[in-house]
Amino acid sequence: MFVATNRGQRAIQLGRYRFTRGRCTGSKTVWRCVKQTTAGCKAMITTVENAIVKLTGEHTH
Repeated sequence: MFVATNRGQRAIQLGRYRFTRGRCTGSKTVWRCVKQTTAGCKAMITTVENAIVKLTGEHTH
């Protein structure tokens, strides 16, 4: 589930899709699809204390 990016940052690999960390509030973190900028992808994952609690949006690529 958690993997390291080329720059050593944490990311989530879920199937063929990768998510990078967005905003954090306390123990809640929102992860955005890496294709958000290039493909306009709206898919997001919400985690609380490293457990996935919500998947939002669909991949557009």
